[in-house]
Amino acid sequence: MPTSIRIAAHEDIEGVAEILRDAARWLEKKGLVMWRDDELQPSRITADVDGGLLFIAESDGEPAGVIKFQLEDLLFWPDVAQERSAFVHRLAVRRRFAGGEISSALLSWAVGRAHAAGRDYLRLDLRSLTSQTAGSL
Repeated sequence: MPTSIRIAAHEDIEGVAEILRDAARWLEKKGLVMWRDDELQPSRITADVDGGLLFIAESDGEPAGVIKFQLEDLLFWPDVAQERSAFVHRLAVRRRFAGGEISSALLSWAVGRAHAAGRDYLRLDLRSLTSQTAGSL
């Protein structure tokens, strides 16, 4: 299945929220809490969509995953050189698309976007899954 990645539009907000809720339910079944319910409400996602920070991976034209990509993150990464890093949050894939292809495509896309922006690091905030992790590009 071909995967394409595009910026999320205002009309995608509910779909983005559903992808995130799907991933959150799966994680909760495994005993992990990644996001609180209130973080996954469409009203909380609107600012990121309107700010051009959320991107959707589509498989054969169907939304399959999301990623939040930022060039600055003083909230979660205040102690790193912002100008050398790009930041990824809210990486999520619908369970029926699980298996690595969509998440790999999203992360590869983020690496390319970080490189294009002249960044040396792509930092992924895993919050409650593990400690914060950064990978050198």
